[in-house]
Amino acid sequence: MTNIELVEYAKECLALGENSVYVYGSFGNKLTSSFCDSKYRQYPNFNTISRTSNYKKLCDGKHYAFDCVGLIKSFYWGGYKNLKYNSSTDVSADGMYEGARTKGKIDTMDKSKIGLLVHMPGHIGIYVGNNEVIECTISTAFAKQKHGMGGICKTKLSDRKWINWLECPYITYENSNNFISENAKNNFLPSRGYFKRGDTHQNIGKICYFFAENFYGYYYKGFGAKKKAHKVLDGDYFGPYCEIWTKKFQKNAKAEKKYNDVIDGCIGPKTLQALKEYGFKE
Repeated sequence: MTNIELVEYAKECLALGENSVYVYGSFGNKLTSSFCDSKYRQYPNFNTISRTSNYKKLCDGKHYAFDCVGLIKSFYWGGYKNLKYNSSTDVSADGMYEGARTKGKIDTMDKSKIGLLVHMPGHIGIYVGNNEVIECTISTAFAKQKHGMGGICKTKLSDRKWINWLECPYITYENSNNFISENAKNNFLPSRGYFKRGDTHQNIGKICYFFAENFYGYYYKGFGAKKKAHKVLDGDYFGPYCEIWTKKFQKNAKAEKKYNDVIDGCIGPKTLQALKEYGFKE
C-alpha cells in the first residue's frame, strides 16, 4: 500500500458524496441501525441520542460512516467495501501523528508529495496535491452533504489551521510520475496530471499508436502486424494491455537511463518526457 494508492482511495471515497456520513469512531462501515446503536454505546458524549436518531434515518444500505482518521484506517484495512479490522493499527488522529517517524510543521511540507497527512489536535486529513486536502469532518461549513451530518469533502490546504504534516506509519511512500505540480501544467495530460488504466482519451490512442509503430519487435514482439498491435493496445482506451506495455516501456527506458521514476503503468509527466526521448510528439 502506497501514498499514491491512498490518494486514489481518498478520491473514491470523496465520490460517495451524499452517501458519506461523519460518525465518530467509524472507518467506512455501512450505516445500519445496530451499528448506530453500537457507536452510541461506545461514544455517547459524541454520538448523542439526537445524532444517533438522525444517523438511523440514513440506514438505507447506501450510506457509509467514517470519521477523520477512520477514512485513513479504512484504506489500510482493505477499503470500505472489504474492511478487515486490525487492532494493532487502530489509532486516533493524534495517535497517528505521535506514531509517525517522518513528520514536521506544516510550513515545511513538501507540496509535491501526495498522500502526506495533515494534522491539528484531534483532526487529520489527506493531502492530495494542488494545495487540496480530502478529509472527513463533522463541520457542515466544509462537508455540505444535504443530510447535515458531515462527511467526506475536499478543502483547500489554506482553509484549515493545519499545524503538522506526517507520513502515515502504516503505508509506503514513494515518488511518482502520477503527480503534476502547480507549476508543471501540461495540456496533453488530463487535469489530474496522468493517465491510468480505465481512462479514455484520444491522447491515449496517440501513445498506443506510437508504442505499436516504434517498439514493434522489441516491446511488442509476437503481436503480429502493427495494426493488430495497435488494436490490442485498446486504441483510445487505457486498458490492461496499455498498462502492461507502459510498464515495459518504463522498465526499458529506466534501464537505458531515460526514465527515473517508479514503474507504475501510468502515464504522467515523467513517462511522457521519456516517450519524447524516443521521438514521441504531442
